[in-house]
Amino acid sequence: MDIQPAPFIPPAPKPRTTPPSTLEMIRIVYRNPLELWGEHTYNEPWISASGVGGHLIVANDP
Repeated sequence: MDIQPAPFIPPAPKPRTTPPSTLEMIRIVYRNPLELWGEHTYNEPWISASGVGGHLIVANDP
């Protein structure tokens, strides 16, 4: 009996397609900050954003 285990797929939030409202953003940050990132952030080599904490640059492509 050769049974292959299913490949491990880590849990991940679905990328957002629209920006959240201010109240929704507060709720998301409290629950799971990874849910804030939109779909485009996973397809770009780097992104730049301004927020409450200041300016943020994220590099996705070394």
